Amino acid sequence: MGNGCTKTQIVYKANLNFNLAGKYLAILVEKSMLTALPNIGGNIEYKLTSHGHDFLRRLSNVEADLG
Repeated sequence: MGNGCTKTQIVYKANLNFNLAGKYLAILVEKSMLTALPNIGGNIEYKLTSHGHDFLRRLSNVEADLG
């Protein structure tokens, strides 16, 4: 998600349904892990914040420790 993704892109890449993805995205924005900004086409584009990158790095470390 370096350049950001729309909800549709996230749904297809994460194999989620739109309702569930919307709930997750709202939580991640609320927790300041994602920003939600309109793109040129008028769609909302989600981008990882530094807090989100930090969380993802820590989560990857936990996953590596468990694997």
